[in-house]
Amino acid sequence: MTEQDRIPALSFDRLSAGRDSFSNAYLIARSTVSPIHLPIIKAGICLSLAILSASVLPLYITFFSGFVMPVIAVSFFVLLSLFFAIVWPGIIKGRGAKIFDSNQMLSLPFSASFFKSFFEIENEKETIREYWTEIDRSLETKNMFIILGGRQRPLVLIEKKHLSDEQQNTLSSFLEKVLIFKHKKAK
Repeated sequence: MTEQDRIPALSFDRLSAGRDSFSNAYLIARSTVSPIHLPIIKAGICLSLAILSASVLPLYITFFSGFVMPVIAVSFFVLLSLFFAIVWPGIIKGRGAKIFDSNQMLSLPFSASFFKSFFEIENEKETIREYWTEIDRSLETKNMFIILGGRQRPLVLIEKKHLSDEQQNTLSSFLEKVLIFKHKKAK
């Protein structure tokens, strides 16, 4: 380890993450894997299928002299669209809450130190070191920083309410430097 790796570029104390914040971060993380994972995209696909099903109604009536199957298909896809738009985000947040509840270390107050090659998360029970080469991506929203893809902790959440404006800007620019093309800012 070089001398440069022994001194953190950034360090934050007295951080914590709540169950609700973690479940929101989990939903955001799952939604950014691919556009198809966005609940609104899934709902849009189902709504498109409902419109497509409705468009074959005249053809179906002409050839099969009935309209029950297209009406069932339209109803099914509309209900599925509502499910993905309204219920699905709650299910994903529930999964995040289960993960939070199953790991007692996530609820402990922690400190975070960011180095050139890695970052460390430390609480009273454990110290986790994740190297930047193992991180898939980081996301910055209005309320939080989310670091995804670590081996020991796949989702690290740092809420902005624990940081000053200067610390938020410094962390944001640091993540942009160490995670080139992997740091995204949500609007």
